[in-house]
Amino acid sequence: MEQNELIAELVESLAEQNKVARKKGLERFKKDAFQQKAGILFVFKETFKLLVKSLSDESERCREISAQILSQFSAKLSPEEFEQCLQYLIPTMKQRIGLETSEEVRLELLAIVQSMIEKTVSIDVHISDIFTFLQCCFQDPNPTLQLQCCSLVSSFATNYPEKFKFHANSLVDPLLPLVSHHQQKIRAAGTNCLGRVVLHGGDLEKVYPVVSSRLLDESPKVRMEVGKVAFLWLKDHPDQDYWVPRLLPLALPLLQDENEDIRKLSRDSWNSIGVKWSNEHEENMTSSKPESEEFSEGDMMAPSQGCCNLVNKYQKIIYPSIYKELNDWISGKRFLGIKLLFIVLCHVKDHAEVHLEEILACLLTAAKDDERTCVELARKCSSVLGYHLPSQNYSDMLLESLKSESSENKLVVLGGFLQESKNINAPVLTNIAGVLAQEDICHSRSEPYQKEFLRCINSLVLRADSSISLNILVALLTLAGLAANEEVDNLARSGIDDLCKQLNIDRETLFRREISPILSIFRKESLCWTASSTSMHVFQAVLEEAGAALSNEIEVILQIFKNGFALNIVEVRITLYSILDKLLATSDLTLNSNKRFYPYILCVAADLIQPALVWHTGLSEKAIRSSATTCLFHLAQLAGQVPDLAGQLARQVWHHVLALMEDEDEQVRFWICRTASVLVRYMENVAVVNSIKYLIDRLDDAKKHVRAEALKALVIICDMDIGKEQTMKLRAILQKNSKDEEACFMTSC
Repeated sequence: MEQNELIAELVESLAEQNKVARKKGLERFKKDAFQQKAGILFVFKETFKLLVKSLSDESERCREISAQILSQFSAKLSPEEFEQCLQYLIPTMKQRIGLETSEEVRLELLAIVQSMIEKTVSIDVHISDIFTFLQCCFQDPNPTLQLQCCSLVSSFATNYPEKFKFHANSLVDPLLPLVSHHQQKIRAAGTNCLGRVVLHGGDLEKVYPVVSSRLLDESPKVRMEVGKVAFLWLKDHPDQDYWVPRLLPLALPLLQDENEDIRKLSRDSWNSIGVKWSNEHEENMTSSKPESEEFSEGDMMAPSQGCCNLVNKYQKIIYPSIYKELNDWISGKRFLGIKLLFIVLCHVKDHAEVHLEEILACLLTAAKDDERTCVELARKCSSVLGYHLPSQNYSDMLLESLKSESSENKLVVLGGFLQESKNINAPVLTNIAGVLAQEDICHSRSEPYQKEFLRCINSLVLRADSSISLNILVALLTLAGLAANEEVDNLARSGIDDLCKQLNIDRETLFRREISPILSIFRKESLCWTASSTSMHVFQAVLEEAGAALSNEIEVILQIFKNGFALNIVEVRITLYSILDKLLATSDLTLNSNKRFYPYILCVAADLIQPALVWHTGLSEKAIRSSATTCLFHLAQLAGQVPDLAGQLARQVWHHVLALMEDEDEQVRFWICRTASVLVRYMENVAVVNSIKYLIDRLDDAKKHVRAEALKALVIICDMDIGKEQTMKLRAILQKNSKDEEACFMTSC
């Protein structure tokens, strides 16, 4: 078809009232207009006004075809040739993009602009209208349109850098909602587009908080774009002095992102920035402690010297922002804050010493976080400090804080410091061990606290020598005595074995060396024990673990018991009698391991046990009598190893034995009958004969185990020389009792 005929047909069809006719005319024109390349320009000149007008046609399909034709003209004509229509086209598109209801037409309009931008058409006069058009596209609900518009902006900034710079800020507000879009691909594209806009003149102050919030995005694709943008700004933003310290908290956490691709991209970008910094500031480069293969900074690549110096320059500005993040109510932000601190510390290394106060505040805040990941990363940060810094200053600050108020988070930080500190000198170790052994710090019943405390002690055990072994032993015994559960108890007691291994001595040697100063502590504390004193439980752990070493400290141990009983506090007495019971039960391995305890048996009975055997009303007194009778039984067994001593003890306590035969508590009756079985052998015949009736009465006891013990005592008496008449009477009673027991058994069956 001739060009004139083609143009005439288009004019005629667009003049039709019937929209179907107009549509068919446009379709024929679209098919034929581009067949002859030589006449395309002529056809364009004669028809572009009609086509631009058709963009406002009432028919959606006509508007769409018109936009497609104009887009094809833009692609096939040179920029100069297409510019002829801009004064008509761009104002119309600016108007239509806000009114157009068809997504297809809006996409075609954007395609026209994209073609113009890519071909670098001269748009000087229409630059404002183009930006207004783009703003409408960003606000469009169609995700495809938003994505294409983001792509267009990158081309726009590249092809028209000077023009774009003066209007870039007008795109910031329409772009910001895209960064929080519900589709990850829109968030990623919006973030990338904002990065370009800011680099070419956009307001970073407004953009920064929105982009930084995407560090918590669940999509790796979005975080990848955040990394690209952050490192791009760090490298190329014109206002480096102001923005670099603010951008470091945005960029550095990505070096430790959970996604491997993001970590690799971030590290490559960061290293290139470090190289650039090194080249620009070569004369101001400062060196840090070289890395050692013995210490592993997680899975983070070792930063270059340029990167280290860049972070070191601005670390003072970064710490306040970290502290702010660590106090945020959003757990993700808190985790980013402590992750950033770890990365910064790995960069500044020994240069962190001048900012220890701010760093310690951050660490203590993170270490008390509810999220375990934050706590563990705080420990890791402290390990970095412990490795790089001289031990004195950091440990002094930690210990002062711990002494002012002991808490779990402070132990977390101290444990991390001790974990990686390879060169702690002796005075520092002594100071740390001394502080940890203080009662205010080691006397806690909280399980999490105890586990963190145990971490610190175990680190000290690995460095232990004779100068700090006492304090370590005190701490471990305290932990064993106050253990919140069996696990902590076992760990604390096994820690003593580890200490012996470190010192290359056996357990008995260790305790013989340290038991005297340990017991002297309790000798003082026993003068003021109360119902809530935890020291008594620690004292029990000492007695349980010291073993044969106690045999040389009998006087001190007995004095501690006397001091405690003299307070006349019911709860203290109950606890101490329970401890004494266990001690006497194992006396052959402890107090009497060297056979030195025999001379003290009568004294123990008179001063410690017999006062508690006197009957008093009340449940507490009953519990005390029960423990005291158990102690008396163990003491009687021990005295039985020396017959003369057993006789003296029997004469000393026998009136208590007889009196307690009638006690209301079955445990008291049971243990006193057992005691009678032991001591009756050493009594005079007259006393034995006078005691028979008490034991016979117990044969009618309501409790079977009491009757059994009374029977054993009477059987023993039968074998003694108490006279023929008494023996016969007793045997008759025993035979009758035996038949009664058998009859009861048969009846119950």
